[in-house]
Amino acid sequence: MNNKLYFSISEVAKMLDESIATLRHWEQEFPSLRPKRSKGGTRRYSRDNIEKIRCIKTLLRERGLTIKGARQEIEENTFEINNRMEAIKKLRQIREELQTIKDALDKTKRDSIRTEISKSLDAAGMLD
Repeated sequence: MNNKLYFSISEVAKMLDESIATLRHWEQEFPSLRPKRSKGGTRRYSRDNIEKIRCIKTLLRERGLTIKGARQEIEENTFEINNRMEAIKKLRQIREELQTIKDALDKTKRDSIRTEISKSLDAAGMLD
């Protein structure tokens, strides 16, 4: 995820590989999932909203719970779920930071290799 504060429903649907209709349905079924609305009524999902959707998706898709079961699980285990969501959020941030570091190292390595090749070619008299 980039540094945006809010995301449209289509961005969230694409990000989480769910349909827009599914996200709208989950809003109706899960009271804790209420994205903000713009003045025009457009849904604006925060990062917390997106993490809640990930949690709902995990309960429904991976654990195979019904909507009623997932709602109950969320209501009964809110503290644990919040802790897990916070841990997942931190891990995602760490992954993004590591990817940034990796990309920078890869670029540095490529630049270093290019420099070494140029030096070798120059020493061999193969450069203009």
